[in-house]
Amino acid sequence: GPWLRAVCWDESLAADEVVERLSPLLETIGARLGTRGAVVRGHRQNPHQEALPGFTRLLGEPPPERLVVVEHGLRYGVDLAGAPHPGLFLDQRDTRRRVARVAAGRRVANLFAFTCSFSVVAAANDAEVVFSVDTARGCLRDGADNFALNGLVERGCGKFIQEDARRWLGRQERARLAKPEGFRPLDLVVCDPPVFSSVKEGGRFSVSREWSALAGAVAALLS
Repeated sequence: GPWLRAVCWDESLAADEVVERLSPLLETIGARLGTRGAVVRGHRQNPHQEALPGFTRLLGEPPPERLVVVEHGLRYGVDLAGAPHPGLFLDQRDTRRRVARVAAGRRVANLFAFTCSFSVVAAANDAEVVFSVDTARGCLRDGADNFALNGLVERGCGKFIQEDARRWLGRQERARLAKPEGFRPLDLVVCDPPVFSSVKEGGRFSVSREWSALAGAVAALLS
């Protein structure tokens, strides 16, 4: 769309210094692409531990609160300036395309689903069922909006579950052990957790501590 978004992960730089460094580059790119403005964000690696927010600076015209963007023919709502993350992680673009190629007829689970972009891709490419699991009600609501943007609600294959992914995996494993003959395994699981997060009633989450158990729990449920 007509806005740029730049993110700085260097916590040693103050907001003014980041904007001073990036402004010439953003102006050059913006002039070539005909953009109307830019959003510069500063993030901390672990905001839960630091208890300090990042920063947001707007250059040029502010973006709308909700902007619809298109990736591989699918539509997603993003928030470039208000939310800590825009709602679509561009570094997973090629992974979403891989999911699109193999989703047809599959039973899919999207753990730590965020705004459910992987779920949208799977549903749009004829997955049998797609479970989107996340602790955040707002993220799942955005995911449902993304389904609606792409005309996927009528298919009825999207299931939105507000729950800690670890607990959801545990429930599926107990169901598998209790009635193995009737359990239908998953064919494809997307497990892309945050590096850090704080979970109500679940304490703090750190992927470096949790990943091994997550991977094992996912593997036990796969066809």
